[in-house]
Amino acid sequence: MEIQLINTILSTISLVISVFLLVIHFKNRKIALKGYLINRQVYRSSEADLMFISSSQQEGSVNINLCFYNPSSVAALIKSLTVYKKVESGCKILRFIGVEKWIIIHQAKWWPTENPRCEVPKKLEDEYRKLYVSELVDLKVNIPGVIDRAEYKFQIKTNHNPDGYSHISTINSISSGFPHQYKQWYREK
Repeated sequence: MEIQLINTILSTISLVISVFLLVIHFKNRKIALKGYLINRQVYRSSEADLMFISSSQQEGSVNINLCFYNPSSVAALIKSLTVYKKVESGCKILRFIGVEKWIIIHQAKWWPTENPRCEVPKKLEDEYRKLYVSELVDLKVNIPGVIDRAEYKFQIKTNHNPDGYSHISTINSISSGFPHQYKQWYREK
């Protein structure tokens, strides 16, 4: 009888402790989830952005003004800028289902600048200090050809994001106005 009473008391104490630990686990889960959501929002709000500003036709080439914004408290170091041009597929079925093909424009030249009106391409030895971006930097891109209605993708890679930040737009505007609507989709990794 005594052994049965001791077993019942120990079982009851074990049950109380288990319920208590389960309640603590669910509270910790809620706190961890809220912490994750706050960190995700801080990360997203401090993410850098690349924006098309304007373009101008030169003799045999196009000069494009871009701006790279870095709202993060940690400065970014620009590693590379690549320009792609969207090419329509010759196959109607691929165009219908939306398969996109981007080709790299290897002749594209880019340089950071303090003067957005600068039209003369610069060398690395002239402008290397402007690759360190604490707030924003104007970028000039020179591509051969004429202004057309094709879509271009500008992809910049930094020390923060080796996958890069990209901006897709046409370059057929002399100057662009302020946007009326903005949407951004995030893909969880």
